[in-house]
Amino acid sequence: MHIGDSIRRKNRETLVIKSLIWKTIVDIFKEKKAIDITDFIISITFRGSVIFVKTSKPMINYELLNIQDTIKNETQIKLKKIGIVIKDMEIRFL
Repeated sequence: MHIGDSIRRKNRETLVIKSLIWKTIVDIFKEKKAIDITDFIISITFRGSVIFVKTSKPMINYELLNIQDTIKNETQIKLKKIGIVIKDMEIRFL
């Protein structure tokens, strides 16, 4: 019974992290470039401290690379507010 709770908590935490990263990317891109990229983000996955953001357009990836530091900093601040710390976080755009 406790194992099931642990798994559900881990899945919930993963979903929160992915949602927070997605929202941060969309908001910063909208603020910096005045473009809504909601339809261009295909998926967000992470392994350890590396976060992979897959988009449907290479040009979006290039623009995201230009604002990568801002995205990383804002994401870390938001995660810290909810008690999640990812050390040495790295974001890669695919």
